[in-house]
Amino acid sequence: MSTTDHLASLPERHWRLFIHLSFIWLAILALHFRNERLFADAAYYLLHTVDSGLPWVDHQRYSLVLAELPALIALHLGMSLKGIILTWSLGHVAWAWGAAIWCIRLKRADMAVAIVLLQFIGQTYLFFSPMMEICYGGIFAALLLALWQARPVPTGKHLLAWAVISLLLVTSHPEHVITLCVVTALVWVGAGRNWRIPLLALAPLAVFVVLKVFWLSDYESSNIPEISSSTNLRWTHGTYLLELGELVVRNYPDLLVIMAFGIVLLLPAGRAWSVLALVGGALAVVIAVNTAMEANFYSRYHESAYFPMVVCGVLLGTMGLHHVAARWSPWILLFAFTVVGVRSGLIIRQGNAVAKHMAEIERNITACLAQGKGKCIIREVHEQASDGSVMWSVPMEAMLLARAEQGVAVSLITEQDMDFDKAFENLPVDMVLLRRWEPRTIASLHPWFRMEPGPYLPLDTLDSSPLPGTAQ
Repeated sequence: MSTTDHLASLPERHWRLFIHLSFIWLAILALHFRNERLFADAAYYLLHTVDSGLPWVDHQRYSLVLAELPALIALHLGMSLKGIILTWSLGHVAWAWGAAIWCIRLKRADMAVAIVLLQFIGQTYLFFSPMMEICYGGIFAALLLALWQARPVPTGKHLLAWAVISLLLVTSHPEHVITLCVVTALVWVGAGRNWRIPLLALAPLAVFVVLKVFWLSDYESSNIPEISSSTNLRWTHGTYLLELGELVVRNYPDLLVIMAFGIVLLLPAGRAWSVLALVGGALAVVIAVNTAMEANFYSRYHESAYFPMVVCGVLLGTMGLHHVAARWSPWILLFAFTVVGVRSGLIIRQGNAVAKHMAEIERNITACLAQGKGKCIIREVHEQASDGSVMWSVPMEAMLLARAEQGVAVSLITEQDMDFDKAFENLPVDMVLLRRWEPRTIASLHPWFRMEPGPYLPLDTLDSSPLPGTAQ
């Protein structure tokens, strides 16, 4: 396989301009939506990182260390929480940008283009939980493919780089086991079916298996489906398949075009096995997701679950760039810019919805303080998750926003948080709920988040706006 950097016979500088302009634009979005990028899981991880002063890793997903590292450095440099949040938001862009530059230096600008597209396609909701380890896995997949195809049997420092990136990929999310297998197949086929390549891939897979056999978390074990259940084989039913097809066409039209582009160019070039590996990988992700849960409708949870499918599709399309006739090259570049533009519009629209959610939290913080309280219960909240429950992350989002924007410590919870456990009715006055599963003593918190002890008291709230990206 050629690893020329002159993509699609177009001058290299044009694709580099696309790559760098896209990341500059991402940085602007990250700056503008810095508070909105504290949504849900992001608030959980940043709050625990700041509170502990150490990386916070769940389920052995070690890419979280990279996601949290910029914020940790900012914390230990003595920056304010507002500065840490800004660093947190921009840090995610910096990691992806750095990986793209590495690919360019490896003469694989096609993989740098893949990394760019993976920051936009399938990121309508995920942009606002930017530490999502499943998304970091997409970056690792493109970078690993570039490194591994350059040296199919790496040695020395190249072997070390390969080992680190392959481990980060396979531990970033269980679904990325599929992605690692796809990348392995691509390298194996491109290197003349050298059997040392799949044998090498067994090492990170073995590490993954050991981690899950001995340290499988309760959360992950609860998501392991019973394959024999007819309910979990829902994807074998015609009506369900039609609904699934509609979901893909409606939410991933650009990805389908990119995949078709790759298929049309790679098949005549004798790359049928590569096409089979990537299309098979995408289908394997869809089957795995729909075996584990009902995923024939779109939400932020499903967007996350389907992201490895996006990775396979984007890799398929960008690998075809080497085979484009020169006369079509400007149009391909224009299409890439169009994808970034259209997807950016979706991200901005979602960001404006999340901004209303964050603004409501800030209004409730102000109301709580105006009533002379540091611990308040919101009586009427209309933000609901897809299962009808109030979002579990509101207390963590509120704690971060209160300190960052108003310089105070406030614990703002919902009635559903309080009702989650009957024991909370007699919660000691020196304790708070970081979230409904996590009571903590005030004294054990980072000084930024400590308020005066006292009971949780009801707060009359303003009308709430619907939670962005969830069922109404």
